[in-house]
Amino acid sequence: MARRKTTAILLAFCMLAALIAAAIPAAAADTVWGTAFFEKEFADNSNESLRTGDLPLASRREAEEDRAERLPAPVDKPNGITYYKLWVGGVQVTSENRNNILGSNELSYDPSSKTLTVSESAAIVAPTDEEDPHMGYAVYAESDLTVAGSGVFDFSDSRFGIRTEGNLVIADSLTFRNSKVPLWANKDLTASGIHLNVSAFGIEATGIMAWGSAFITDSVVRIDTYATDSGAWSVGIIAGSLFVTDSSLTIDSSGTCRSFCLSVSKTQVTGTDGLLSVSGSDLKLTSYCEFTDSSPVGQPGVISTTDLRITDHSDVILSGKYNGIICADRSAPNQELKKGSVLIEDSVVSATAEGGYGLWMPAGGTYTVRGTEVELETQGTSGGIGGGDGKYSSPTRLLEPSPEDCITDGSGQIRTISGGIPERITIGTDFYFPVWLGSVRVCRSNMADIPCETENGNARYDPNQRILILENVRSVNGARVFNRSSGDSALISAKNQELRIFSQNSSFVTDDTVSTGIRLDGRWNVLSLEGDKLTVSGKDFAVWSEGGVSVSGTEVDLSGTNGIHIEEGELSVSRGNLTIRCPENAIFVDTGSVNIQDGFVTADASAGGSGCGIYVRDGNVAFVGGTFTAYGPRYGVFAASKPDKGGSNYGNVRIQGARVFLKGGYYGLFGNQSVQIYSSDTSETVVEAYGVQSAIHTYQTLFVSEDLNIALPVGGTLGEYGIMDGSTEAKHVLIGEDVYPVWVGNVQVNCTNMSDVLGDGKVSYSPASGVLKLKDAVLTEPYSTTKSLVYAEGSLVVEGSAILREAPHCYGVTVDGELLIRGADIMGSGLGEGFHVSGPVTVMDSVLDLDVEQDRSSGLWASGPITILSSDITVNAKDGPNSLGEIQSCEGIFSREEVRVNDSVIHITADGQEAEGIAAAGYVSLSGSTGVIKAYGASSSGIRASGNCLIENAQISVYGGAKGINLNNRNTRLTVSGNNCVIAAEGGISAVVCPAMTFESSLCVLEPEGGFFYNGQIVGKGGIEPAVRVLIANASTDVSEFLILPCSGYRISDNGTALVGITALTKYEEFRYNFMNQTFAIYDLNGKKLSDSYKGYIGTGFKAAVLNAKGQIIRQVTVVISGEVTGDGKITALDRLTLSRYLAKWAGYADKIADMRAADIDGDGGVTAHDRLILTRKLAD
Repeated sequence: MARRKTTAILLAFCMLAALIAAAIPAAAADTVWGTAFFEKEFADNSNESLRTGDLPLASRREAEEDRAERLPAPVDKPNGITYYKLWVGGVQVTSENRNNILGSNELSYDPSSKTLTVSESAAIVAPTDEEDPHMGYAVYAESDLTVAGSGVFDFSDSRFGIRTEGNLVIADSLTFRNSKVPLWANKDLTASGIHLNVSAFGIEATGIMAWGSAFITDSVVRIDTYATDSGAWSVGIIAGSLFVTDSSLTIDSSGTCRSFCLSVSKTQVTGTDGLLSVSGSDLKLTSYCEFTDSSPVGQPGVISTTDLRITDHSDVILSGKYNGIICADRSAPNQELKKGSVLIEDSVVSATAEGGYGLWMPAGGTYTVRGTEVELETQGTSGGIGGGDGKYSSPTRLLEPSPEDCITDGSGQIRTISGGIPERITIGTDFYFPVWLGSVRVCRSNMADIPCETENGNARYDPNQRILILENVRSVNGARVFNRSSGDSALISAKNQELRIFSQNSSFVTDDTVSTGIRLDGRWNVLSLEGDKLTVSGKDFAVWSEGGVSVSGTEVDLSGTNGIHIEEGELSVSRGNLTIRCPENAIFVDTGSVNIQDGFVTADASAGGSGCGIYVRDGNVAFVGGTFTAYGPRYGVFAASKPDKGGSNYGNVRIQGARVFLKGGYYGLFGNQSVQIYSSDTSETVVEAYGVQSAIHTYQTLFVSEDLNIALPVGGTLGEYGIMDGSTEAKHVLIGEDVYPVWVGNVQVNCTNMSDVLGDGKVSYSPASGVLKLKDAVLTEPYSTTKSLVYAEGSLVVEGSAILREAPHCYGVTVDGELLIRGADIMGSGLGEGFHVSGPVTVMDSVLDLDVEQDRSSGLWASGPITILSSDITVNAKDGPNSLGEIQSCEGIFSREEVRVNDSVIHITADGQEAEGIAAAGYVSLSGSTGVIKAYGASSSGIRASGNCLIENAQISVYGGAKGINLNNRNTRLTVSGNNCVIAAEGGISAVVCPAMTFESSLCVLEPEGGFFYNGQIVGKGGIEPAVRVLIANASTDVSEFLILPCSGYRISDNGTALVGITALTKYEEFRYNFMNQTFAIYDLNGKKLSDSYKGYIGTGFKAAVLNAKGQIIRQVTVVISGEVTGDGKITALDRLTLSRYLAKWAGYADKIADMRAADIDGDGGVTAHDRLILTRKLAD
């Protein structure tokens, strides 16, 4: 009887509401979407037991009486059991079941705090029996309720999720889904300091309904609603009032008929006009419906409320099918239209309407825009702003359209001069973009030059491309605080849009005061890192993104407590170089994936105690090409699926054609669902993993291609969940091709031996970097196929120290690709050829000393360009007889393209009929270098190039049996530049041969005196015969002084009387070419002038002299070799004996010392027993 009575009352109420609405003008009535509308809809579409708190007081009272008749009579502790006023899945909670309500260990209840707690995930089905007073409710509370725990409330397609007759508090971060109305409070709803996800679908889908007020504070809230049936509507939040403070609120509402995001208006609980207050918060609201109407004015807005307050640096972006913001209300059908109001203060608001108005309110409504950093942008097909009375004054102004093109009528309505309403209206102090560099927000007035500190650079923003361009930026002005309660801040930040950062050598390194380096807020948005080089650090995070992160074609270095943190999205690395070093998680993805394709990534979390290289909580990881290295105290790589999802779509790891090296404290590689390792036709697959518990582990499927070998453990097998070593999972696993295309002697590098190729601890190879590391290695056995001590198919990097020897007619190193010699010290002797490379060669920060001899031998030969940087190169190349017994040609350094030598020391000797010191089919460049280049043979050249030759700020001594410098192409040119440049060239036929020659103005031919360039050669004064000896230097150079090569180490001392720095066993030829004077002579102890035929050593007491044109000595010094006292150029026991007898005052031994200064070994100015001791120790070594 009571049930039929209540139904009649509801129907009568609905009819009354319809009659009153019909009496109101159509446009005005349709515009109002307040509480009265929803009351009617719920009454029409729900059984009467679902409605009490939404009805007029009289109807509500009768409905409550009806409900009381149908509820079980309250029984207090029958048989000691207490019944609580809470029902879950139709089961009343009692003192007996409260700790495990549904028997699944998922839900518990604390009656003292009225708290319902979920553990991970709970599936709750609402009762469907029409006689059940709680039909349709998954959870029903007759009073207040607090919901806590972690995980998901899944309402299993129940019509309603949680309903409370009192207040509802969401205390922890939770997800509510699969219901028409997941959360319904008949009084207030509160969410504070949490992450809340709500999804609703069905007829009249509503995410949150609070007939009192809804309070969202310091929280991140995401609501998705979808109306499934035609003619239905969906809404994000319905409330009597709504307060969003220091929070992020995202709502996506869609359906077939009408959709809203926020509907706030007076209810019987609040008793006041609907107020929507947004303070210090970010709102992104989107509504869409398939319904079309010729009168969009009568359709709902994304926001419908009476009064709207957006203040305190909030950012609100909303877009809708029809209207953006509607500020008006008719709380009950029999009330007049309420005039609304809008306040936008120090905030940025964008409201876009596809069919109606960006902002609409009745005539007499007011909107106010004020503050120093404020912008209201409205856009709609019907107009940007419809109705209302606008208030804005300095510094706010009408930005768009131009005030000159507009008028304001008496009601404050902005109109064009022609009388129409502009489709786009912007009011504020500037046009702002949701991008910050430091604490500076980017706007139209500063986007071309954003304030920051640079090194001859610039920071600018392109809003069309949404790209932030950073050139040599070193620091920013402060940091943007994005969380007021915690004070967390970021150096670079953006929200609610995608952001591309194009960096050119920029660095953002923070101290402990800034929590995040780069931060991007906004679901589905992607942060892209591009350009040249970017360095970022943050106290808590280097990079934090609510959406995805992309690294493409750039070098990125990240550091902080955590590296990259992604809430929901993908980390994509393509052709980039990403290095992350941090004590916690290097890469963390809550929901999404990690895809590394042809990139180089290092994720090092080894410095901490609980981090991972990659941790994907709910998603997949894929490595396709490229190289990845990860270290973590917990896991190298971890990919899982959240318990509520299950299935095989998440928690998978796939590796194909990539080099992956992993180390973890628990597992090196873990895939919850599967680990799949495939071979590739385009690149090699190598996986090395180490884990204290297991190297590779999965709970479901482990797959390794049959053509990939398990190299470690030896005899390892593919188990169900991991690689097995006997009966246990292996802790160290190496999977991949058996061999790498590198041979050391006859030993090919493979997965098993690469850490110690020869088994002596002196040679190792890293397939990840392609580095062959040598540690005092001695290599003597060549690879029989290629006759090379080291052979590589493809590029190779050589580092470390080694001796290559005793391999006649063999190559030291042969590379079929690119060769980089970096930080190496390599000596080669008894080789046929030193380095033979089918590609480019770079020698950097290295020492090479090569002695080669064979038919057409070369110290360093390359088909590509040769570049020598900051290195010391010595080559002695000698051409051996060919099969006919003929000696023909050899090269010290040869390139089929070009040779560049920068800031290096070179000593090159080539001996053969057609020998060449340095030869190139292209150009030769010697810059900032010193050295001696000699080629002996009747047809030899010191330097030969088919292209140009540049000698810049270099001190070079060049000799060729025929030609010193020989440019043999008619279009080539010799260019000599730099004030410090000195060239001493000598040739049996001509010192310099070149079609054209260019001198810097400060340089000239000093010797022969008066020499000049004529007919492609340098000739002597007054003649046309080519000069065989030439000195080119600065015009101010004094040729009467010794011109010593800086790299020789020789120097003049003792007031210009002694020449020191010479080592023992220095031959005449070597000594001579360390002097660039053309008129130069050397005399032995007897005063005899030496010639090129002298084969002995330069000794103490020899004289070096500079001669004039007549052969007269104009400058002379004495050679002093420390410890070599007898003058024979060698330090032997004879020197020690002579010194000992001199100290013992043996008669005549003072005369046996060629120069007493050579006996003062310690340099103290006297000859003592201490000098003898030093000499004795030197001989002992």
